[in-house]
Amino acid sequence: MASYTNLDNEIFAQSALQAFVKTLLPFSAFSTNFSAAPGVKGQNILVPLIAALTATTFGGSYAICGGTKTVVTVVINRHKHVPIGQNDLDAANSSAATLESFGFQQGRALAQAVLEDVFTLCSTSNFALATAVGSTALDVPQLRVGRLLLNQANVSPAPRAAIIDCVPYDALLGV
Repeated sequence: MASYTNLDNEIFAQSALQAFVKTLLPFSAFSTNFSAAPGVKGQNILVPLIAALTATTFGGSYAICGGTKTVVTVVINRHKHVPIGQNDLDAANSSAATLESFGFQQGRALAQAVLEDVFTLCSTSNFALATAVGSTALDVPQLRVGRLLLNQANVSPAPRAAIIDCVPYDALLGV
């Protein structure tokens, strides 16, 4: 029996991509470069970080200083994949609907692996203005403290995002 390991099917690819994009939606809170240029393994990407800026009254002369912009270097060095295969008998007995469902699950699994990998880098040590509220029993007062700390650090309210793990999120839903 032959084994098909490279499924070149538009339906399969479209459903995998659909699930992949849906699962990676949380990245839209902090990822803003949607360049069509692909990254290459080992490549360094410079991500700009702009410090909190403050407005002042214009004093009549143009000043070109104020505020800072730094960069964080991100190395593309992790590769995730979801290996698939289908033998010729399964391929002959599969409908397009089954293949579409299979592709959707593969895209979701890949996106979940990428999401978890990226979130391991989301820490207060990697983000200077981040605020951590570390508890599995998350409640409204802790969220308010986090918001207050961000406000006091002059972190722009947009785009702010809260990354909450499933256990504290469940506790929050119980409030």
